[in-house]
Parts: sequence; C-alpha cells; structure tokens
Amino acid sequence: MMRKSQSWLNNSIRSFTVIPLITAFSFLFCVESEEVGLTFISNGDEELYAEIEIGYLLPSEKDSSGLLLYTVNDELLTGEVSWFNKETQKLRRVHTFKDGLVTEEVEYDDDKNQFSKVEYLYSNGKHSGFRWFGENDQLLRTQHKTFNAAEELTHVKEWYKNGNPKYELAYDELSNYQGLYTLYDPEGNISTQERYKDGELVEKIK
Repeated sequence: MMRKSQSWLNNSIRSFTVIPLITAFSFLFCVESEEVGLTFISNGDEELYAEIEIGYLLPSEKDSSGLLLYTVNDELLTGEVSWFNKETQKLRRVHTFKDGLVTEEVEYDDDKNQFSKVEYLYSNGKHSGFRWFGENDQLLRTQHKTFNAAEELTHVKEWYKNGNPKYELAYDELSNYQGLYTLYDPEGNISTQERYKDGELVEKIK
C-alpha cells in the first residue's frame, strides 16, 4: 500500500510550508560556518534594501532551539523594518521583530496594497508554526506544531478564498500522516475523510 505521506497533497503541503519562510529570510545570505555566536550583517538581497543594516546571530551551542536572532548594532532587534525595491524605491515588505525574532511579515504590491501577511508562532523558545493571510487579511492557512515526549506533530489547515475550509490534517517528523485527514469541497462539505497511523490508512470514513 502506498503511504499517504507520498501523495500529491503532501507535496503541495511541503511547497506551501516553504513559501512564507523563504520570503521572511530572503534578505539574508547563506554562511557556511561551524562557529557559533557569530553576528553577520546584510542589507538586503539583490532587489530589496532595508532602512537599517540588519545582522543575525547564530545560535550558541547551549541553545537547542536553533533559532536565528536578528540584531541591529549587536542588540536584539525589536520593532518594524521596511524593505524597498532598489530600482523603483517602492515599499515591498515590512517585517516586525520582537527580542530578535521575526513575528510578522507583510508584503505589498506596486500600489501599496497588502497582498500577503504571515504571522510567525513560537512555543517554549522554538518556532512552532505560522498563520498566512491573503488580501483583506483573509486567513488562508494555519500550520503549527505540538510537542510531547512521544512525538512532534505538525497540524495544517487551509481555506478556499470563499472562506470555506479546504483541508486539514496532521503529520509527524517523517511526513507520515497521523490521525484524521479531511478534504472539503468549495461549498464546505466533507468530500473525503480518512484516519491514518504512521502514514498508513486505518479507516476510510468517507
């Protein structure tokens, strides 16, 4: 039996998971180093520049969270930072930081209209998920992790643009589906519902 973790929907989930995270950290460049506690400075990618020079501090060996902390003048960054297109000088992105962690990212089109917003979630010093909004602050996707001694699960829910739920599911660290897997049609009716354990179908509900 093919494991559900290898299905087309799982591939879609993985791609959507990466989108907000990539945009949030696109202003940083890659650094290969085994050293810790080092601060590197960057002021934008190839297309954007920030109002200030932003650094980031690699986590120390004692920090098990693995979170990057963003800095200005070696101080943990708190507040908003705006990013502008180098050619047009138009506002493209605004990040909000608190104590060195990015908590929100808002993106704008040429007419300064917001078309995307991501709120980043943290739990016990670890990045635990995000909430993704489209135009007019419409909630499109939530993703968060739950941690316990037995396992770590990622819970995902997505909505159609009409506001009805699209699907919801959970998967473990190996991308195996766990628990209920539910798909909805655009009218909000359940079209498919199944139960999984370790990626294997154990019950076909609908």
